[in-house]
Amino acid sequence: MQEVIRDIFYGLIADFAWIPFTQTLAYNLSIVSENTLHFFVDDPAQPQVGCVGFERRKAGLRMLCVSGECLREEKITDRKKYAEFYRAIRELDFDIFELNFNTAYSADAEIALRTGGWLRPVGLFSTALSKVIPTKEPLRLDRSWKHNLKKAHENGLCFKVADPMDESHIQDYVRFHREMLQRKGFNEGLTESNLSALSKDPHFKMGLVTDSNGLFLAGHIFYVHPLAASSLYAFTSPEGRNAGAANFLYESMLSYLAQNDISTFDVGRISPSTHQKNNIFLFKDGMGGEYVTYLGEWEYCRKSWMSILLYFAKKHIWKRVRV
Repeated sequence: MQEVIRDIFYGLIADFAWIPFTQTLAYNLSIVSENTLHFFVDDPAQPQVGCVGFERRKAGLRMLCVSGECLREEKITDRKKYAEFYRAIRELDFDIFELNFNTAYSADAEIALRTGGWLRPVGLFSTALSKVIPTKEPLRLDRSWKHNLKKAHENGLCFKVADPMDESHIQDYVRFHREMLQRKGFNEGLTESNLSALSKDPHFKMGLVTDSNGLFLAGHIFYVHPLAASSLYAFTSPEGRNAGAANFLYESMLSYLAQNDISTFDVGRISPSTHQKNNIFLFKDGMGGEYVTYLGEWEYCRKSWMSILLYFAKKHIWKRVRV
């Protein structure tokens, strides 16, 4: 394993089959500053796996956080090399290491990680469940979806992709997204600087639904590379909910992806639960597709008490919700 500079890293992985949005430079710069980033590949001469992570410093401890990974092949083809790469990662000069994969689960990957010294964390704070929808097949819709799509078409809604995203699109999107979060009592935030960073990468798109007067009713930020798309952020206004805008947005977005030869769409992490976020699960559950499981969260700590400390910080200081 070798740490490399940013431009070399993205040059080496340019033709990889699997590059999730969490591994793009634009996404990382939307959440952290560039001077915290670290770039790793297994072998610069013949790279098979790589990842970008960011550094955190808390209570005198250094932590490396890695969200996702980049793979030359979509599935693990060499368990030994994969294990060696992540074993070398945890030998770096950090106190705590955190991995959170949106790679599809495989037994080979789990075996490699465990034999490399990685364990599941004390508590999980992100679901490993998602759903992948084929864009070129008819949607398998439940009754609620069919009802709302009929309502959307009767209301004459319009769909467009703001490509590129301009400043006015970003400002409007953030305002509507923030209003939705406040209305639902969610803690997640989205700022204009977040979207401005994403707008610099053409793989990130903004889909918008408007009424006949041009009023924004729903929006979606999604990532496309190269044959698959993934969901990032979405909003629906109260007027949009009454007009079936969220359903129309997904239908239109899937059609757009199919027309651009993007074969699948990952709807993002889903959390079936007893709290309000279960409504998001019910919405996504009604639109067909196949459920998938991510490789999910892994952790390595220099001292065992650090794992307990990290759990306490996530739950009680950062106010994350266990899943």
